[in-house]
Amino acid sequence: MVEEGIDLTIRIGWLQDSNLIAKKLCSSPTLVFASNDYLARYGTPKIPEDLVHHQWINLSILPSPLKWLFTHKTTRNTTQVQVNSSLKTNSVDAVVSAAQSGLGISALAKLGICEQIYTGKLTPILTDYELDPVGVYAVYPHKEHLPPKVRIFLDFLEKRCRNAAWCKT
Repeated sequence: MVEEGIDLTIRIGWLQDSNLIAKKLCSSPTLVFASNDYLARYGTPKIPEDLVHHQWINLSILPSPLKWLFTHKTTRNTTQVQVNSSLKTNSVDAVVSAAQSGLGISALAKLGICEQIYTGKLTPILTDYELDPVGVYAVYPHKEHLPPKVRIFLDFLEKRCRNAAWCKT
């Protein structure tokens, strides 16, 4: 960021250690999803344990083997499931594209797949369960030398994110 003269960027997800400043703006729910095509061909998982019998599309920045902790929304019982993936990518766009193409199931921040959910290109599954939400961060190089334009934009983002309804479902 510093070398390229970038004042501020938005980071969604798990932050890696860095010399940059990260200010949490809000959280987004994490959704498990697939295309209707995939679900029609391979069936819809009813409980988290069913995921072990499905193809998983993995975001490669996540640890491997990938373990998800599901919490039932009503009972609050938790279930940990390890998913295996033969398809891994470092691109959220590639995960979304692969899922839309019917190549498997994945999980991402709701705000990153709102349009696809709203238009029916992707379908949320295991909706009786929830995963830990994903943080949305403003990341910038220097706290003490924050330019006024960045400070104003950061204030705007904080207010906007506080009241965000990421998409219609």
